[in-house]
Amino acid sequence: MKAFLNDDSCFVEATVSEQDEATLWELGYFGPVLNITEIIYLLETLSLEVEVFRDGKRTAVLMDSCAAFWNHLRLKLPDSQLERQRKVSLVYNDLRKRGWIVRTGLNYGCDFLLYTTSPEEEHSPYALLVQESSKNSIQMRWRDLLAHNRVVSTARKQLILALLENEVITYKLVERWLPERNRSLETQNS
Repeated sequence: MKAFLNDDSCFVEATVSEQDEATLWELGYFGPVLNITEIIYLLETLSLEVEVFRDGKRTAVLMDSCAAFWNHLRLKLPDSQLERQRKVSLVYNDLRKRGWIVRTGLNYGCDFLLYTTSPEEEHSPYALLVQESSKNSIQMRWRDLLAHNRVVSTARKQLILALLENEVITYKLVERWLPERNRSLETQNS
């Protein structure tokens, strides 16, 4: 299976042939465009080859290993973005191993949307943010967390935080507190 990477783009995305797209569809990838996280995962789990194109011509670079792809990324991305991508890829790999269909959550300001079946069959019930943690505290402002939760709950999704500490991932479901709902519960309990 081959993916074609356009090195002229400011995004790291690759496209696949129609034939390979059908194979990917069966594996839970929907669409001919793969993002950077999907490319890394497929390099690790399948025999994917990535051909790099610059100015419309294939360069001499043909990557068939994850290490070669990371080396290519080192030339393209700053160190902070590479480290963030490494962490996001760890979470992505874990979610795929757990059976989730994982798509980008960019439209909702999150890292991923999680599906139990095809995105064409259901709306995603969850949006996920990858965050570093230290002793179970997150490296994020409360205001940002509330804003993310508000956006995803408006779209009828629940927010999950994937907390990374020393390569260990902990998942936390964030629920929005609604005064009306909680007031009625308090009244019922009295």
